[in-house]
Amino acid sequence: MMKKYFTITLLVLITNFSYSQFGTKYEEVKVLLKNGNVVSGFGRVSLYHIDFKDVNKKNHEKIGFSDINNLKFTVYSGKKNINKNDFILASLLLEKNSTDKKKYVLAELIVEKDKIKIYGVHAFEGGGGFSMGHGLGGQVSVVNLRGNFNSNSYSDYYCYFNNESIPRLMYQKVNTFKTFRVMAAECFKDCEELSEKINTKEFTKENIFEIANYYNDKCK
Repeated sequence: MMKKYFTITLLVLITNFSYSQFGTKYEEVKVLLKNGNVVSGFGRVSLYHIDFKDVNKKNHEKIGFSDINNLKFTVYSGKKNINKNDFILASLLLEKNSTDKKKYVLAELIVEKDKIKIYGVHAFEGGGGFSMGHGLGGQVSVVNLRGNFNSNSYSDYYCYFNNESIPRLMYQKVNTFKTFRVMAAECFKDCEELSEKINTKEFTKENIFEIANYYNDKCK
């Protein structure tokens, strides 16, 4: 009898662990649709869509990525939910001058200035080989992502310049032989002084905040 109870308890614990780790929790979300409408409520990420509920956590529907321009999750933490982290799900072009080859990534807002926002894609892997850095697969709860900046916690970096709707790739850790120095210098080529500082390693991957501040203060 004790063995039976132990087996049931273990099964419940495993089920609850899987439940909390892979996308069952709905988070506060704001979605900008391609038709121009904005909807707010609660959502979670799936393979080709988000599961969405209204502000009363009712009226469940699926919103396909193909209908989304971008969206922002806001995740609260701490004993009184006073800490918050913003995450975006954005459609990113895989190739220059391409409108049909896109991927969707979930990224955390690292630094935000008037002229620039820098997002980091988490180097997170879970069941089934899911990897944030390679696009979305399965489900994942954004609440389980890291909330503190560490340059090694991210696989990719993306920049939004002057409220542009399409982000620019700043660095990609996998599927490329290019270093941060090479890719970031190219990303900021429109600001020659900043590009040179990156090229000479005065600014490295550890200096994300300094890069953002320099661009915001000294680049056009």
